[in-house]
Amino acid sequence: SKQAMRNNTSGSNGTYAFKSVPADQIYSVIPERNDDPLNGVSTRDLIFIQRHLLGYEEFTDPVQFIAADINNSAGVSAKDIVELRKLILGIKNSFEEVEADQRSWRFVDAKHVFANPIAPYDYPESITFEPLTQNELDADFMGIKIGDIDGNARANNFMTTQTRSNEAMHLVYDERTVEKGQQVIIPIRSAEFDQITGMQFTAEFNTDKLIVTDIAPGTIRIDEQFVNLDNTQDGWFTLSWNSEDPISAGADEVLFSIVAEAVNTTNLNGTIEISSKVTGAEAYKGRSYEVIHVQLGPDQQVVEAGFQLLQNIPNPFTQETAIGYVLPETMDATLSIYDQNGKVLWLQVFEGVKGYNEVIVKSSEIPASGILYYQLDTETFTDTKRMVHIK
Repeated sequence: SKQAMRNNTSGSNGTYAFKSVPADQIYSVIPERNDDPLNGVSTRDLIFIQRHLLGYEEFTDPVQFIAADINNSAGVSAKDIVELRKLILGIKNSFEEVEADQRSWRFVDAKHVFANPIAPYDYPESITFEPLTQNELDADFMGIKIGDIDGNARANNFMTTQTRSNEAMHLVYDERTVEKGQQVIIPIRSAEFDQITGMQFTAEFNTDKLIVTDIAPGTIRIDEQFVNLDNTQDGWFTLSWNSEDPISAGADEVLFSIVAEAVNTTNLNGTIEISSKVTGAEAYKGRSYEVIHVQLGPDQQVVEAGFQLLQNIPNPFTQETAIGYVLPETMDATLSIYDQNGKVLWLQVFEGVKGYNEVIVKSSEIPASGILYYQLDTETFTDTKRMVHIK
């Protein structure tokens, strides 16, 4: 007998077929997928792994054990938390950098019954016919996204990620002018840091104005394991922090501080913004670990009459982006997007509700790319922010 070799890519619904295959030979079907390591992966998953290891909420599903085995060691340990956080922070860029034999997805024969659900690591990742004698229509596999404990990975472009609530947590700093060459300590606070169990984000800053050098702990004990400062010369750093228990802080408490050096004399307003460039911007609330928005800006913008225009997420964007804004009461709001010459590319009027609002803008609706601007207008408030559209 002889094993034939063919490659095939499944459809968006997972179906596949090998047609006109000669019978009476030995065939093995071996699925593999090794793309997009952060698909469905966030600090929220780290929280679940940590709580399992501490015995607070132990895994019961074999899929959770397999997904949490980041370093492919046939077990779950604190090392898996360390390695997964490096991926979330952008220190490592693939599961193969964690362990040469690890992949972004693992596949299990759908007919497999786990003999020991809490030690499920000896599982078949292929189906073999010895030999193939007839049409086989049920060679099915279960895909498991490594690192995705809460099961929100996209298997294809038609599935959506986890839904966020309309709640937002605003991180704020004091607006002030700093002098060239000055070491700057920027305390970060929030009036909405209530029962927070973790958060993550990418912070981007203008290197013509500031160079971030360190993150100093405050109410939340952020140390070097929670941040990636390897790319500050390129204008960004990442943060992934979580706590065993929910933490609340008052509006005047310093959560942590950003330490930087002023490259030129500048006002801090707008010099640092939160994005999802590398690590997605989100926070987790309470024991349900509800996913909420997280934003960063000068304190005066947050409190000014209850209005706020938020930075779009993701930024830059290629397919679609979400623009959030906050209103003090229900009212009409106009949102427009224009290019650097002031040409309006997109405009819509909304009946905004009191509190947080969000608009999804698709790439196909914007006829230009590069640096663009978006503006929120109401009868008494106007604000503008910059975004980057990549086609």
